Amino acid sequence: MDPNLADTRYSFSVLSPRIIFHTGWQSTDQVVLQYSHWFNGPWTTVRVGEPPVEDISVVPDGDMVSLSARMWW
Repeated sequence: MDPNLADTRYSFSVLSPRIIFHTGWQSTDQVVLQYSHWFNGPWTTVRVGEPPVEDISVVPDGDMVSLSARMWW
């Protein structure tokens, strides 16, 4: 769902700091550890089902941790 700027009760924002680890200064690999926290308005809804429809009984999760790795050459 897109943020509703007209009514902040339906809106949300997210803060996502991350740490990037490299094996060396000029290395071509990285591991990324990221945490995200959503600040949801009291009426923020989630789309569920197929086709997706908004369900006011589902409470959106406010936290997520992500770990990813990447290599390039």
